[in-house]
Formats: sequence, C-alpha cells, structure tokens
Amino acid sequence: MGLDSVELILAWEETFGIPITDAEAEAMFTTRQIVDRIFQKVRSNLPEDQGCLSMRAFFRLRKAFEEKGIPRHKVRPEVKVSSLLPGRRRRDVLSEVSQRAGLQPLPKMPFGLQFTFGRVRDIVTDAVIQQHQILRLAGHGWSRSQVREVVRAVMFTQLLLRKFSDDAEIVKDLGVDK
Repeated sequence: MGLDSVELILAWEETFGIPITDAEAEAMFTTRQIVDRIFQKVRSNLPEDQGCLSMRAFFRLRKAFEEKGIPRHKVRPEVKVSSLLPGRRRRDVLSEVSQRAGLQPLPKMPFGLQFTFGRVRDIVTDAVIQQHQILRLAGHGWSRSQVREVVRAVMFTQLLLRKFSDDAEIVKDLGVDK
C-alpha cells in the first residue's frame, strides 16, 4: 500500500468517523470491497435512508441561490460559482447561500479567501463528504448506496477519479500508488 492508498484510508476514516485497521485496509482491493467494509462498520438498526445525498445537497443549494435572486435555470452542477455570484462580495454571498441551504458555511481559507472559484458540483461534493450528517434523514441510518456515494466522492476529491467500476482494483486498474 502506497501513500495515495494511505491518504484514501485516512480520508474514509475521518469522513465516516470509523477506524480501518491495517489488516482491513490490506484486504480491500476494489471500491465494492471498501463500500462493503465501511457499510458493515456504520450500519445500524435504524431504518436506512435511501436518499441520494448529492441530489439533496444540490436541491438545497439551488433553492438557496434562488432565494438570493439567482434564476433557477442558471444553477447547474457544471456552472462556475463565479458566474452565479460576480463581484467582490462573492465569498460572503456564498456563505449566506450555504447557510440558507442548511449547510455549514464553507471554511475560510488563508488571507480571507474562500472557495468561490469552483463549480456548483464542487460545493455539492464537499457537502456530501464533509456534511453528510446534515444531508441524511434524521432518525435513519446509512444505506449502502449512500456509503458508496461518499466513498466515491472521497476518491474523486483525493484522486480526481470520476468514472470507474466498483469492481476495478484500486491499485491495479485505477493506478493508485503508481
């Protein structure tokens, strides 16, 4: 296991709030195996929430952008935030939009910068990874599909992998650690 794999394991541990032992990590070769192992750890007796976290995050953000005067048809996953919020107060407005969407404001970056240069899709992905507890239904547990969604979102942000099979081997087929 190389450093890229280690970073993925650490990101999953942090995101899900679970430990993954070295032995478990060494036995997980495919995304499907990773999802299955994590799901075993986070599964509960609560009814499973079957909703799509990305859709929930996007719909919340779109509604919040609408409330700030941005036309609904302009808010699309591929749209740059800067085209929706031109101007010098962009980071403040984006923070307001995040809060209106029921999400935590985006973290401040050094020198007063904030995430305003990406796309709506990037904000959604960040919410799925960092704020899944807000997006999941109260009184419900994880579903396997939600665990899969978060595992894949972490892989995308860590490795910029978007389209890959759940049966692809992380090292052999996806080229992690090479």
